Parts: sequence; structure tokens; C-alpha cells
Amino acid sequence: MLYIQDQLDFLLYERGTSITVNGIPTTAIMEFKSTIDIEEVDLITSTLIKRGDLICIEGRNYLIDQEINIIHFGAYYKAIAMSCNYNIKFIINNVPVSYNCIVSSKTFDITTDKMLMLPVGKIVVLLPFNNNTNTIKLQDRFIKMGNPWKISGVDKTRSGLVVITADYDSIIQGDDMANEVVYYTGNSTHIYVVTSTPTSPSIVIGATQQLVSSVTDKGVLVSNSTFTYSSLSPSIATVSTNGLITGVSLGTATIVVSFLGLDGVTYSKSVTSTITNAVARTFTLVGSSSLSLNVPLVNQTYTVIDGATGLAVTDLAFIYTLSNASLVTIVSSTSNTVTLKGVASGQEKLSAINSTYAPFKIVNVASGF
Repeated sequence: MLYIQDQLDFLLYERGTSITVNGIPTTAIMEFKSTIDIEEVDLITSTLIKRGDLICIEGRNYLIDQEINIIHFGAYYKAIAMSCNYNIKFIINNVPVSYNCIVSSKTFDITTDKMLMLPVGKIVVLLPFNNNTNTIKLQDRFIKMGNPWKISGVDKTRSGLVVITADYDSIIQGDDMANEVVYYTGNSTHIYVVTSTPTSPSIVIGATQQLVSSVTDKGVLVSNSTFTYSSLSPSIATVSTNGLITGVSLGTATIVVSFLGLDGVTYSKSVTSTITNAVARTFTLVGSSSLSLNVPLVNQTYTVIDGATGLAVTDLAFIYTLSNASLVTIVSSTSNTVTLKGVASGQEKLSAINSTYAPFKIVNVASGF
């Protein structure tokens, strides 16, 4: 019987289209929608996608405008992307930085639930939220469609996106209309260096390791930096959006840590992660093999010992079971010890249980010891 996940796996393999998500290759099942102004596409993929991600499909750029913030069928993500119909150069820290954007002369009216035409001379621009676009502010200018525009509204309430409202502006001396770059006062150079620790983590299958990343500009730490993490071998190790690596299978995986500088350049650091098997641990129950009947002063205590250190285990907790509770009773116990009292003759099996390990001890119960 085929389950939904099996069917989606098959569809991705047979009918999936090669795309990139923020430059990382993957495949997706897509359905294009016919719209009057801006093309839309529904996406289903096994790669984490979110609002503000830039999708490239056969050389065309799309911006995710809506995401479904739940994982479908255990491993799939769904979103709606809109075609980027313009590329706009914003002046950020005195550097022209280009962004694929969605430009519209319409806006959604939450009162009437309908799209409304904006007044003549006003547009709305959607672009991804990042270190650079977070600096865009009121009164900033840009050139598009043969006209300068001045930003009259900046909305950052939609996670992953910056929504800008702009109005017609006059051409001023220094505006480069041909190259669509507004006049700006200078140019800043940057020397970014990305670091991430640990530099070569070794991770047990199923375990995790948090990367701690930072970036300097000309030797000065850049505060409140945002990083993008990706694994080049997700079948060996995966990495979350905040840099938590999880070991999946034996091998070596490269984790790429990326930072988008104010100069519009992406700076990266590669971290090589080695995924290993867990080291097998052994435990023994140490204590007397003989237990006297009904003699409180000779009750026996048994301790769980770590085979690697020869010491009582301290990092795991055990519970204790008896094969025949009519022969022995448990007087007391801790996470690593148990004290027994003999009540009837016979042979008892004492087991120390946790979710992974179960060492045991055979105890002979009799009188006369």
C-alpha cells in the first residue's frame, strides 16, 4: 500500500522540477497560476522554504510571498511564490545593491477583501528581509521604470519580507537614469571575515552540535549578524536555520555558513563535520552473588558500574526489576544502586533497566550465609 509520503517521494522523483532556493539546488512539484499582472506558482518540496526566500525556476526568479508554516506529511513544505518582475538598485551604506523585487500598483484591502488600485504615482515593492534591506528607511530613493521614486512607507511586519510604499519623485542632479542608480554621496569598502566554531565538529549519529558564528568587518565585530546555514550532504548531516547540526549517517558533510554583506556580496565559511557511530558502553551490576534469608544486617547493595571507568555510573538513571519477587524484595534504590532483602530460597535475576542498557546479576538466596 502506498502512503501519501511515498506518493510525494515518487512525484518529486518523476515529476519534480529542478529549482534553487536561495542558490541551493533542490526539486519541487509546482503548479503555475494564470494571473493578470504577476505570475504565481504553488510549490511543494522536501527542502525547508519560508516567506522571503528567493526561488529560481528555469532562470526566472520568484519570491515566496506565502508559506504554510507546518510540515506536511512529515517531511514536505508548501508555499506560494510570485514572479519577480523588476530588479531594483537600492543605496545601502553608500553602495548600490540590486534586489529581485515584486512591484505592483495594487494593494490588498482587508476591509473589502479585494485588490485595489493605488493612486497614480504610487507603487508597492516586496523584497526579502535581510541585513541589507533592514536598513532601508523612509525618504530613501531608487530609480525604476524610467522614474525616480521616494520611499514613503516601510512595513517589516510580514516575517521574511520588507514591504515598501514609494511615490514619484523628481530627478535630481547626479541621478544616473541610464543605469538606474540614484545619486549617493560616496562608497564604502568592506572586508568581511566569517568564522564559525567548532571548526571541525565530530558528531555521533543522532546527536547534535550547535555552530556559533560571527563576522568581522575590517577586524571589527559586526553585531546582530544574520547567517544562512546549508548542508551540502543532508543525507549525512542536516543543519537548522540557526546552525544546529544533526548527525544522520556515517561520513563527512560540509556545512556552509553564509553572511550577506552591506556591499551585496555573500561571504561564506565551510565547516567540515564528521559523523561517527556512538561508542558502545558496557555496564555491570556489582555486588554479592549470595543473599541471606531475612537477615536485615546482611541485606546486599548492588551498584551499576560503567565498564569504561570502573566507577559508579552518574550520567544515566536505572530502574530495577526482579525475575521472582517472591524470593527477594527491594529495600531501597537510587539512580545507580539498589538494596535487596532475601525472603525465600532460590535463584533471583536482578536487572537494572534504562532505555538503552539492561545489565543484570544472578543472586542465590539461601539461609546460612
